Amino acid sequence: MGLHWDEDVVYQSQRHELYQDALEELQELNLIFSCSCSRKDLSSKPYPGTCRNGVKSNKKVHSLRVKTDNNKIIINDQLQGSYSQNLMHEVGDFIIKRADGFFAYHLVAVVDDAKQNITDVVRGIDLLDSTPKQIYLQQKLGLPTPTYLHLPVAIDSKGKKISKSLEASVINMEQPNQILFNALCFLEQAPPTEIKTYDIQTILEWAIKNWSVSLLPKKKEIVIN
Repeated sequence: MGLHWDEDVVYQSQRHELYQDALEELQELNLIFSCSCSRKDLSSKPYPGTCRNGVKSNKKVHSLRVKTDNNKIIINDQLQGSYSQNLMHEVGDFIIKRADGFFAYHLVAVVDDAKQNITDVVRGIDLLDSTPKQIYLQQKLGLPTPTYLHLPVAIDSKGKKISKSLEASVINMEQPNQILFNALCFLEQAPPTEIKTYDIQTILEWAIKNWSVSLLPKKKEIVIN
């Protein structure tokens, strides 16, 4: 597709020390507590604070949660507009290290973005409600907050998200220039018809030069028939 990494690829499996440093910084702020609750124990949001003052079972394996507060997190999303969340009342204290020892997505995303000097995050709208958690961690760790843009999610006629994890059809790579052209049309960037026959580098150069956030579809889902 003519797409290449801007810098060296980093692997989260090799960055555990960075995540541990961030966790210890939160511990020093008295924002971390052990939790023995399983998903089965918690049937709905927000997390009710069951283990805030000590674990409530004899389980030896615990996850680690970060304490939330009553302040509203507000995002000015570049496509979706203003979005806000009160973590304490809508989500509750959330996990940053799982009971199996793995660091949770929200913590590693925040640390990785900061360490790689990420200024702009573009991703699917299904992750929009995760963003306040990440901004909260950024604020507590004294890290910069990137600019966010959440795109609509492609779904099939049954409302099912189209993705590799859900066995979506394989893309035919025989005509990568056609695929890029179709992608630009899907994102309503109005590429001229003639560029569909151009080489992929020329199409990418056109896309970079003519990219317009104002043309992106302002919706949560796009149905693909």
